[in-house]
Amino acid sequence: MKQYYAALLTQSCWGGTSLGSQFFFLFKNHIILCMINLIFLNTAVLIVIYLTDAIIEYGGLFRLSKLLKLKEYQELRVDCEQLNYPTFLLLRKNNFLTRLFSCPLCFGFWLSLSLTFANNQVESLATVYLSSLFLFFIFKKIYG
Repeated sequence: MKQYYAALLTQSCWGGTSLGSQFFFLFKNHIILCMINLIFLNTAVLIVIYLTDAIIEYGGLFRLSKLLKLKEYQELRVDCEQLNYPTFLLLRKNNFLTRLFSCPLCFGFWLSLSLTFANNQVESLATVYLSSLFLFFIFKKIYG
């Protein structure tokens, strides 16, 4: 009986390869799927922050208007309709964090770094960062 189970472990339905190589194949696919998830998550966050008014809408919904200075933003937006919230923060208070937040390239990099680090995928940082920026700017060109 032990020989039967040993034979099952060394054979597979994919041409007699060992169980270890099947595991590596599945693990490799898991890494790729995780990287694709990180790319789309990073792109979605960039789209929500830079191409929508989600910060303003949810800030008003959760009564964060005073904290986020939404009334001041809406008054300034009457004069300049192209103004988005990250740029408003940069104009209101010019410091490192607001410059970082107002730049999609900079914010996208730090977001990619934090997402890949949190998922133990730091080796795929370049792929996640560049792919998400590519998708973000295509989306911006089409819909923005």
